Amino acid sequence: MAEDEFALLEVRRALEVTAVRLACARQLPDHAQGLRDLRDRLDEEVSTLRDYAVLVGEIHHLIAAAADNAYLSDAIAPLQSLSRRFWHHHVRDVAGEIERGSHLLRGILDGVLSDDADRATEASIALNDYLVEFTRSVVSPPAVSSSATSSSSRRSAGGVS
Repeated sequence: MAEDEFALLEVRRALEVTAVRLACARQLPDHAQGLRDLRDRLDEEVSTLRDYAVLVGEIHHLIAAAADNAYLSDAIAPLQSLSRRFWHHHVRDVAGEIERGSHLLRGILDGVLSDDADRATEASIALNDYLVEFTRSVVSPPAVSSSATSSSSRRSAGGVS
């Protein structure tokens, strides 16, 4: 399961970089207006995981449409959907994760809206890095500190701490 998520994110990273770069070069005024509207919605309080997931899906869809490459859209959509599902299933701090994800998505939108392919690429990679970090936290929860482990080992062995 975890290996699949990491492999998915690896491919998603490359495809999203391509998508944002093409969107910067090919977006039409209607795409730009739609992206501005979605960015405005990100600035509003999105309080439920479901509402946030729907908004993220709309952002992904519109960036893919602005990239104007049907093969890219067809390749990236299932990866984004599966990744969102993994995130949705494992998220614990809903408000914190929505805030962090929204910040990262704003960076992508700002880059695309300013036709700055390098900025959009950097923001896309930052989002992917976050998703990789999130996945690692799910599959490798924080380790117990060595002092806590030593204390519990001494207690279980009859020692006094």
